[in-house]
Order: sequence, then structure tokens, then C-alpha cells
Amino acid sequence: MPDLRDKLEGSREAILLGEFGGLLHMFGKASKDFLQANSLEGGAEDAHQEQRHFGSLWPHLGNSNLTSRFVFGSERLTTDFTDFVSKYKGDQPDSHLLRLFNACHRMTSADEKGVVRRKQSINSMWITAPFGRKVQRVQIDQIDEIRDHMASSLVKELEGYLRTELSIQEFRGRLISTLRSGMSRTLGETREPASDVTLWAQSFGVASLYKSTLAALAMGIEPCAAKNGKPDYDSLKWRLLGIGWNGAAFSERGRKPADIIERQNILGRIRLALIAQLELQRPIGNLFYADLNGVFFTFPGIDKDSSSDLIREIGPGLINIVQQESSNELWPFLMLSRPRRTLTVIAQQISARDQVAAAPCTAAALILEDDGSEVLLAPGPTLKSDVGQDICPACRVRSKRPAEETCNVCRDRRSGRQTEWLQHIDGETIWVDEIADNGNRLALLTLRLDLAPWLDGAQLTTILTQTPDDRANGSRFKSSTKRLNEVISRGQLDLADIVSVANWVVANRTKTECKAALESFMEDGAISDVPGFFRELDDSQGIVSSDALLSSFFTQNPSPGRLTRILEASEDFIKALNQSLRANVFASLPQRIGFTTSVPVDAARTGRTYRLTIAGLRGGPLVVLARSKREFLTADNLDKFGGTDSVKLALKKNGVQEWRDEESGELVNGLTATNGGSLESGYVPFTALSRSPVFTQFLLPADRLPDVLRILLDLEAEHFGSVRGKLALHVGVLVAKRKFPLYALLEAGRQIVNHPFLNRGALRTPWFKTDSGSDFYSLYPTSAPGSNGHEFSKLDRIKQGRQYWLTPGYFDFDYLGGTADSQRLRYARNVPERPSIGYGWLHPRPMPLFRLSDLLEIWRLLGPIGTTQRHEIAAALASRLEEWRGSEAAAKPVYARFARAVLQDAFTDWRWNALSGEEKALLLNCALDGLLLEAMEFFGHVVKGEATT
Repeated sequence: MPDLRDKLEGSREAILLGEFGGLLHMFGKASKDFLQANSLEGGAEDAHQEQRHFGSLWPHLGNSNLTSRFVFGSERLTTDFTDFVSKYKGDQPDSHLLRLFNACHRMTSADEKGVVRRKQSINSMWITAPFGRKVQRVQIDQIDEIRDHMASSLVKELEGYLRTELSIQEFRGRLISTLRSGMSRTLGETREPASDVTLWAQSFGVASLYKSTLAALAMGIEPCAAKNGKPDYDSLKWRLLGIGWNGAAFSERGRKPADIIERQNILGRIRLALIAQLELQRPIGNLFYADLNGVFFTFPGIDKDSSSDLIREIGPGLINIVQQESSNELWPFLMLSRPRRTLTVIAQQISARDQVAAAPCTAAALILEDDGSEVLLAPGPTLKSDVGQDICPACRVRSKRPAEETCNVCRDRRSGRQTEWLQHIDGETIWVDEIADNGNRLALLTLRLDLAPWLDGAQLTTILTQTPDDRANGSRFKSSTKRLNEVISRGQLDLADIVSVANWVVANRTKTECKAALESFMEDGAISDVPGFFRELDDSQGIVSSDALLSSFFTQNPSPGRLTRILEASEDFIKALNQSLRANVFASLPQRIGFTTSVPVDAARTGRTYRLTIAGLRGGPLVVLARSKREFLTADNLDKFGGTDSVKLALKKNGVQEWRDEESGELVNGLTATNGGSLESGYVPFTALSRSPVFTQFLLPADRLPDVLRILLDLEAEHFGSVRGKLALHVGVLVAKRKFPLYALLEAGRQIVNHPFLNRGALRTPWFKTDSGSDFYSLYPTSAPGSNGHEFSKLDRIKQGRQYWLTPGYFDFDYLGGTADSQRLRYARNVPERPSIGYGWLHPRPMPLFRLSDLLEIWRLLGPIGTTQRHEIAAALASRLEEWRGSEAAAKPVYARFARAVLQDAFTDWRWNALSGEEKALLLNCALDGLLLEAMEFFGHVVKGEATT
């Protein structure tokens, strides 16, 4: 059998050069001329394929040494690498390699449909997010300078490669760094709403599909089927290769933030090593998606037997990377999707991977979606404990001495992370004691963004690419068919008219008039410009629904570039939250103290932490880090001890009475004099323990939660306000004492946002403003999605008072006094309810995330009445709800009057009368649905560290 791995490696240079051509083919769009030509005002020519936009780079693209290295058997370019620029569109490709490239471009290009889109003004041209947010203004007057800088940098790198001073891998790395930086700042499609895909995302998407296509050629496998004796380029398909593991469990095994962060770093190193293998060493494609539980790469759409043969050859090496980097703690497996025309299968593959990852550790296998079969790649792990030793409680795979907390590997990881932290001690802290507030309480903030209905393309079928008004005003519309002219003669074109036309088109799809009707939905180009879909319409046996037709012309396309931008938009939200917390909540940084002892503390070990008892210092033992046997740095929240001055004074005046090892609690030293110390640095008192596009966890001081949640809501509105009800952000808050096991807290945090019902949509009335969004995002489904997403005929303009298929995010919280309290986090099977938490017949937790703003407002309104009155309100309402449990139908009217009387009495008449009508209504309504009691529970007990329910 041919060695597919060797063939891949033998064609490494040719494959990576093909990727280079793909990345450069729209380089000329990074120009003021292109942006001006495609602006609302116009006034320039779109000449992005002309060599003048490439400057000194153009002659290098024609270098024969470059062209001679881009060969696959007898297949080669007709001219040279300038073909990628000048011949990539329409009918221009004149070689098999370029026709394959053209097919990849058409599948990836943001404007492949050629539909009518809304042009932006040259004076206000924006890069947007797929969720509707304006991200970055395109700097029109700088774009030519940016392009020229990229070109000159590429000339230098290309010359180094052609002179063999740079390897192809080094050249590729510098190429991507240069192009990503510049092309991410401009657009390949300037018109709205396709302005969500940057020129970089579009170009990289094309190059990734082409790279996988060339990998098939390199292995001697024709990437597309034949039709009538010729390659059928519209049949080109791709797979996704997934490498999965239980990264969430791996992270949660850490006992301290330093352990967990280092485990995150290990996952990062694994990802980079896999990228090096699959993008460079044996180039089969590019990284498409990555999170805690694994990675997915584009993969050739070759037959099952060839695919499994290739994975048998390269799979053991990939598994070895994961096992070696994780010191055999991660047991990976591989997944291969069946060939498809699009990559929207990613959502389904992520779900299937997570199910496998959550199962008990087994032998490493390849799971083929083609038929569900499995191919064994490597045997499973073996667990053993040396005689007289225990299993390490952190990793659970290695042995340790009974006296040690962890094995050597886990301890070295923590030590290594501490060494790295010491080089950047003014950043996020790695010490739980520094994060804990003055009451020694921690808060774990867990965020999960449900991107599945976006990655599988379902929600993209609700985003318009052209509005009816845009279509009615299009230059080609009025010159189309008699049927369409009849429709628009009645006046403004609406969705019902469009559906009517589509139904007629489907019924007459083989007629010449039908083709003219279809073309009327397109701004430029003929039907043949759009792959696959129209060929099926021409086929007398083809069956195409009107909904499929409408989705093709009127809703967004799930191209690889757009899917990438969806992931980037999610990461941007997490970055913005991190930055906003630093700038606003933690702008005033707490300080550390460094001090020395008069004599060495002989038992002190560098990198270990100790608890010091200091006479006259209120607040309990002080945690310090040993830098040496005489040099120490505080690793505690010094505000608990009265501030830095109090700590320095106590250290200088009284010294240290007692030193105890923080891990074991053993006494290691007695009375020791110190110099009192001095301020060393400020630090950020929170840390991100987990970060990915879909799942993030922050460890924060509990008393800062209200400020953090206000910022979270503001950012959620800014980033996702245009897609409320379509994109669900789930938020969990757990508060615990500083000594609560961190691994248990992380596991509970994941549990609180992961229940399946959280992702279920339902018919609901909008809870958000419906008149402030963009026209492109104002369509909402009126029923559940089908297998191909939402049907266009079942979309409607969103309006108040009507029901739509909406999916809200949820917010949940709790105080964990012990690990057994996590049992309270269980939800009812099919409803958003926690039966263990409630007030009589009310079970308000978890609550829709949009109610969090009400929770914050209620606490503001309750502020003036004092703690005693708030306790009286809570006791009175909760006891009466419990008393009337089971008879709520009869009790509700009485309870409403009772709640009003309780509130009015607690506020007193003058305070109650000072409230506005809206404020009174909010308090009364929230008393009836349980949110008033939840506000007092959250702020009065959970944030303060006590639970009453």
C-alpha cells in the first residue's frame, strides 16, 4: 500500500506554496481604490487583480524557481504564481490546479452569491462582527501604506526563502504573521452585512480549503469526482479531523491557581505541537477550531479507506504528542467527519467529541462518522502505584510519597508556573489568598456562550443579506420577468411577495423565464456563477424548495471565513471583559510587601508558601512566598490585616512568632525578626482559570461581584445586543470560603451552566427592544428550526407582543459552604428550575440572564431601608409562601396584597411614596415571581458568604 504520510511529507513544500498563493490571491483588495470603488459614493475602479497593487512583490511571484516547486505530478500552473491573482475568478482559471482553487474560492468567498447588498460610505466603512456589532473602522487613508508595508516585508521573506536562507516552514510562519496583521484591518467584501468577514478571514478560509485539496492531490487522490469524463469542481468536499481529550477534567485537577493555569498552558503547548504537525510537517489543512477539549483541522474530503489509512499512519504520532506534553494525563482520541461541502458540521462534531471525552478513559481510537466504525490507534493507559506510595490526588495517574501533597510532576508544574509569574508579578495573581476579599471569600464566575446554532449555520439563516427594499431598488430588478414586475407594481416589496415569487420560480424552474427571475435576485453575474445550487435547478430531476431558494439569496452564508469570525467575536467578548475588569473594577491595584529576615529560615524552600503568625496583626496568619531562605514576598490580601502599613509595622516591631508550611500545616520555624519590608508591586486581584470561545472561568473577590456583573451586562449588550434571543450567554456565580477545594469549585461552576435545557429555544415574547436593531438582524423565527436551520417563510419582523422562537441566556448562583452543597446545583429534567432552591411555590433559579439587571436594580431600591427591614421582608414573604404551598391558585391574589403591605411597611410611607410608579411596580412584580427574595439572598447572604436556603 502506498505510504500516504511519506507522500504528504514529500509534497510539503508544494502544498505550503499553494497555501501561499491562496493567501495572496485577493491581496490587491487592501487598497483605497478597491474600497472606494465598492463604496456608496463610488468614484474608482476595482482593479485589485492588477499588478500595480503588488508593487515590488509582483516580479517575485513570477520567479520560475517558485513556480517549479509548485507541482503535483503532471499538474502545474499555466504561467506562474501571478495566476493566483489574475485568473482566480469566473471562467479565467486555465489549469486544473487553478480550477480547484477557484472552487475553493467560491465556497469561501463572503459574496459568492452575488446578491444585492447595502453599500457603506467611504467616510464610514466598518468591519463588523457576525453578531452585528461595529468592531473597527477601516482606515481608508492608511490602507495603501499598510499594503505597501506588507508587500515589502513579503519581498524580504520570499527572497530569503528562494535563497534557501529560510525553510518553507519558516517562510510560512512569517508570511502568516505579516498578512494577518495587515489584512485583518480591511475587508474583502465591503457591503453590509458581509462586512463581518475581514480580508484575512476570507483569504485564510480559501487557503485552508485549498491546502486540504492539494493534500489529496499530493497523496495521488483526485479531490473531486468526474462528470461526463471531466472533473466536477462543484463536487469538491472536505472533512474535519478532530483530536479530542477531557481537557475540562484535566484543568479541574489542579489544587491551586498556579496548577490550573499551568495545565491551561500545557493544553496550549499541545495545540501548538499539533499545529506544527498538521499544518507544517504533514500538511493536511489548517486549525479550524480549538477549545479546552481538543482541536479540529480541515482535512481532505477523500474516501473512507484512504482517510483511515492516512490516520493510521499519522495518528499514533499525534496521540504521542498529547500524552507526552500532558505526562500521560490526557488520553486522546481522533474523530473524522464524513465529507461535506461546508464546515457547519463543526457544531455536531464538538457535541459528539464532548460526549466521548466525558466517558471513562479508553484506548486511543479513530472514530469515523462515515459508518460509526472505530479504528484502534494506541492501547489505553495503565494506572499503577509504587509500593508504599499513594496515587497523586491531582493527576490521578502517578504515585507520590505519603507525606507529599502531590507527585513530583504536579509539584514541578506549580513551581514552574510560579517562576514564570515572578517575572510578571504586576499582572493577574496566582494566589487564592490575594484574590479572597476581606471576609476570605472567593467568587467563581463561569461563562458559557452557546455558539452551536451559529456554527451549524442555523442562526445564520435568520440574518438577511439583502432587505426587500434593497432588492426593490436594485438596478436589475425592474428589468426582469413579467411575474416579478407584477409583484412590484403593487408598491413596496415585502417578505410575503418574495415568498410568492420563490414559489413560482420553483414551480417553473426549468424555464428560461425562471432563470431570469433568479438572476433578478443577484446584483451582478449569471446563475452559473453560483456553484451547485443552480445546476440542480437546471436538472429536471432536481427538487428545490422555495425556502432553500430564499435562504440562498436572502440569508447569510456559513462560509469558513464567517465561522472563523464567529469564534473571533466570542473571543473578543472575553478579552473585552478581562480588560474592562482591569480598567474599571480593579483600577486601583492592591500592593504586596517584600521583606527579609534577620537570620535564614533554614526550613524554608524557595517557591513554597508559608503561613506566618505575627503578634499584634489582626486578621489571622499571613501567607508569604519564599524567594530564598531570607527573602519573602506576601501572597495575601493585605487589606484583611489593616493595609500595608499595618503589616510592615507588625513585621518590624514584633517579627514572626511562628512559621507553618501552608500545604502540610507543619511548624517549620519559630520566632524570627524581620526588617519590616517595603512595597514591592501592585497586582491584579483576579485570574482567568479557563478561557476559550465557548467557556471561560474567572476567580474573583466575592465582594466585587456587583460591579463585575454590571460590566458583564453592559458588554453583553454591546457585543450581542443585535442578536438577543438568538445567542445565549449563560452565567454562573459560585461563592465559597478561601479554603474551599478549588477543583470542586471549578467542577461545580461547569455544572451550573451545562444543563441541556439551557440551550433549548421556545416560543416567547421579546424581552428586549425590537425597534433599535439593524434591518439585517430584525428577522426572527416563528417556529423551531428544522434540519437545515430556520425556514425563510417562517421568519418575521420582530415586534413587541408577538411570540418568536427565542433562546435566552440564564443566570444562576449559590454559596457553597462545603462540597456537599454542590448537590443543590441539580436542575429539573425538562424545565429551567432548581427544585432544591425555592420559596413555597416559587422556584426562580436559574433566572433568565436579562432579569439580572432587575436583580441589581432591586438591591439599589432596597438600600435605603436598612438590613433589619430587609430581613423582615425576606422572613415575612418566605414564610407566607411556604405556609400557602400547594394552594397557590387561591393564595396568589391574597399574597399579592400581603406583599404590597409588607413592602410599604418596611419602606415607611414617605420612602414608599418617594418611589416612582415603575420602581414600585418592579418591587411588587418581583415579590410575586421570587426575584425580590433572590435579590436579598444574593446580596444579603451569598455575596456576604452565608446561605439561608
